Amino acid sequence: MAQGTSLLILLPPVGLGALREYWKQGQVDLRAGILSAMGMLVGGYLGGWLAVPLASRPLKGLFGCFLMLAALLLWRKPQPQNLAAASAGEESGRG
Repeated sequence: MAQGTSLLILLPPVGLGALREYWKQGQVDLRAGILSAMGMLVGGYLGGWLAVPLASRPLKGLFGCFLMLAALLLWRKPQPQNLAAASAGEESGRG
């Protein structure tokens, strides 16, 4: 109940307000936005369909596994700006 209500509360002020400002500046890729929104609608529906009947304990376990996987993937991903800064620091220390 809390998750559904939170989504209802957040969508209009966050999503629509920001979209209006970006739209006025011509900073919206309509095709990508529509495709992403459709994917989120389908994913949100399927996620809710799976999550609502589950008991709290297995749902928490699944979410914990998802968070660990996301952390592992982020940890392994190279950060281009950090690599450039590290290279510059090594070069200045040699000379």
